[in-house]
Order: sequence, then C-alpha cells, then structure tokens
Amino acid sequence: MTFADAEARCTASVMSRLTNATCVVAGGSFPVIFDKAYLEQLGVVAGSNPVCMAQTAELAARSIVQGSALTISGATIAADNGNYVVVDPPQADGAGISLLKLRRSA
Repeated sequence: MTFADAEARCTASVMSRLTNATCVVAGGSFPVIFDKAYLEQLGVVAGSNPVCMAQTAELAARSIVQGSALTISGATIAADNGNYVVVDPPQADGAGISLLKLRRSA
C-alpha cells in the first residue's frame, strides 16, 4: 500500500465518522461536515458564515467549483438545510479535505 492509498483510506474513515450533513448536487450526493458559525463585528453587524468540508476527490469528481449550486440536507439544525452557492474556489488542505465557503441562494 502506498502512502497516498493509506492517506485516502484514513481520510475516508475520518469523514465517515465526522460528517453531519449531505451535499446534494446534479451528479449525486456525498457526506460533508457542515458548519454555520455566528459572527458579530463591533456589536453592530451580525450574520453567519456557512461552510462545509468534503473529500477533495468528491468535489473534483462532481466538478464543484466557485459558483456551483448545491443543497445541504440532514444538517443538525433543520434551518440550515437548503440551497447554497460556493462563493470561493474550494480550499484544499493537501491531505484530502477541502473547505467550501457558502452563501444562501435565492
């Protein structure tokens, strides 16, 4: 087994245990770690910063790039389920996981 194979197995194992939602796109669905942190600046402006993490290979296989539309389902908080758009290019961590910055779509 090569190091790349071992890394891929480890990443798949971690994702299978930590995912809390499903990302649905035209090419199918895959598990993600979804988070929608609450942000506040100077006590005046407040909002949320939705992001999800997924296996880099899943994103590449489904051609998910900046501007891609996707649906998050099964999120821990039902209000977080819905349609999102990827606002920045996927940010790969070099170990098989990529971060997607999202915004709600209309």
